[in-house]
Amino acid sequence: MNYNIDFIIQLKRLLPPLKRKPKRIAWLTSLLKPLQWLNDVLMIYVAGDASIPVYNGDAILRGVKVRFDNKIYETLADTLENETPFTNPEKYFLVLNDWRGAKERVHYSSQILIFEYLLNRWFGTSFRQPVDGKSDIYIEELDTQDYFFRIGENESESSEIAELELEQKSYIGESWFAEDADFVVKYKLSQIDTSAKRDQLRSLINQHRLYGTKYKIQAYI
Repeated sequence: MNYNIDFIIQLKRLLPPLKRKPKRIAWLTSLLKPLQWLNDVLMIYVAGDASIPVYNGDAILRGVKVRFDNKIYETLADTLENETPFTNPEKYFLVLNDWRGAKERVHYSSQILIFEYLLNRWFGTSFRQPVDGKSDIYIEELDTQDYFFRIGENESESSEIAELELEQKSYIGESWFAEDADFVVKYKLSQIDTSAKRDQLRSLINQHRLYGTKYKIQAYI
């Protein structure tokens, strides 16, 4: 069933020809305006809308939708240039917390390639196919070991020591435990440079990672 309805077109179709006068259509259109607005919001929620422009500090007219911090807002009044964005509820209405829409989000999974595409799409960074090199945000799997350290009489009866510092977490004396993580998400420090963005990164990973897996995030220059 198609829920994307243009109520104004339906109005003109349902009105008898003799009643399709400009004043009557204008009056009925004003009555249907809130319903049309609500339907448009629903369609944005379902399908998302990548064409909605990102807020760049310019003045915005009333009724315009913009993207800011990966959310979709609609202006309830004209705004000034470089005005502090989206802090006044009398001027801005939060339409959607995630501009991608439900239809797109259901296609994401914890498969590495899809996962990397999701993370780079969210932050507006570059995603690359494996043959073209690493994406700006990419995932590396870690070789996990037992989560305890065993010291035996000889090497064959003792726990192994992780080779890479990246995989090492804590130590007893001169020996190190293996890292208690299944994968690491690496991001470019210049692109995710605030604690708020890092929190968004963790939130996305928590939403889509395979249940029971552990991870950490690590910046690179």
